[in-house]
Amino acid sequence: MSVFKKIFLSFWAALILEVIISVVFYPPPHSRPSPFVTNATTTVLRTYGGLALQEFETGGSAGEKAYADDLATQSGVQLYLFDSAGNEIGGRETPPNVKQFERSHQESSFDQDAHLILTSVKVRTHPDTITAIGAFQERGGPRRPPLQSLLRHVFVFVLTSGVICFFLARYLTSPIVELRSVAHRLSNGELAARVETKSKRRDEIAELVYDFNAMAERIQSLVAAQHRLIADISHELRTPLARLSIAA
Repeated sequence: MSVFKKIFLSFWAALILEVIISVVFYPPPHSRPSPFVTNATTTVLRTYGGLALQEFETGGSAGEKAYADDLATQSGVQLYLFDSAGNEIGGRETPPNVKQFERSHQESSFDQDAHLILTSVKVRTHPDTITAIGAFQERGGPRRPPLQSLLRHVFVFVLTSGVICFFLARYLTSPIVELRSVAHRLSNGELAARVETKSKRRDEIAELVYDFNAMAERIQSLVAAQHRLIADISHELRTPLARLSIAA
């Protein structure tokens, strides 16, 4: 197998293996909800939280719990009311992810494991601050790219990497191919054969080309000097040989 094929296939195989590993072992993370979705959940939660607070003020913990249970059954929204001390005012058990979100004092977050959009709004600030936290189920489930889209991206990556690797391998091996051709011409007696040098190239292959041309130049000069020496010797010996022939 030629050096060009080895370089081309090695680079291409390495890139393809890298993309396969990234797809199999590192799936793309779930997208965060858009600002439009976050604003919508905030608006809805402000309404739900206000109604839940009214139920608590009129019916106590039982009224707030009944409203939250009905809301979860009808719309799938989990609603909780917290006071300034971080306690759920209805005394209901709070899931760990909601409790952690309440302690973070964030306005919105996305739970990738449960696919929940967590949102908080203040529904009352006097005399005590009451914060409503809602856990909205993300519609559509996990946001994984479809198989056709994934295959399309893999195909584009393989095609692009193949083109890049082809030109990279061609760039690395083309001077070696030309060097081999010139060496063959030089061995057949064409002493003026030289490898064309590219002034923009500054690497080990360019240095090899320069050294080869210097070697060819030296060989040509030595052979030319040898021819001149033989011609001079032949000229100097011609007159004595002629005299010896006449004397004989």
